[in-house]
Parts: sequence; C-alpha cells; structure tokens
Amino acid sequence: MTQPFIDCVLMLRAQGVVTEDVASISCDVVERTVHRLWAPLALKQKPPTAYGAKFITPYCIAVAMIDGDAGLEQLTEAQIADPRIRALAGKIG
Repeated sequence: MTQPFIDCVLMLRAQGVVTEDVASISCDVVERTVHRLWAPLALKQKPPTAYGAKFITPYCIAVAMIDGDAGLEQLTEAQIADPRIRALAGKIG
C-alpha cells in the first residue's frame, strides 16, 4: 500500500525534483488504508519509533525522496529524527 507512493517519489527524484521544490504531496488512498497508514496524520508525519516508521506512509515517502531508498537502512532512530525527513513528511497528506 505504501510502495506505489515510494516509486512515484523515486521517479520524481530521478527526474531531478529535489525536496526544496516540494510544497506539498497529496496522496489519494482508499478508505481502508487511512486507519492503518495515515491516521492520525500528525503522528504519521513524525514516527515515534524506528520500528513504527516502516508502517508510516508519509515517513516512507519522505525518506525515499531524500535518501533515494526506503529500506532497512532508513529505519533507524537517527533517520526518524532527521529534520529534513520530518519537514518533508509534514508536507505529505
């Protein structure tokens, strides 16, 4: 449910779009994913733990856009505290 959004930002990144160019990212999703991956949005934009981050779509999108990947290396306490990732995740909804 998250991978298509990651793929989209990786394509944008490959085309030269940088995070400074992003004002917001709007994701259309089906209702059944909202409760698991999107709500409450404020929490999903700032994951409290590295483990929880892998289930949080805004974080995964942001880290993929910044790092060019959303694998296990991006699921660390340092990564979830990165202000650049948090700022971009805050623009995703």
